Amino acid sequence: MSENNKGQPREHERELSDMNLDVLELFSQLTEADQQHVVRLLQALAETSG
Repeated sequence: MSENNKGQPREHERELSDMNLDVLELFSQLTEADQQHVVRLLQALAETSG
């Protein structure tokens, strides 16, 4: 039974690590999308003011 208890935290840590990587990947995608959106907004602003 102690073997099982030792294995569970490791599996739980692995799942958390995988979720953290997923969150970081999503955050990276959002950041890239935000940057592209800001660039488009700046381009539109430059076109309307120029």
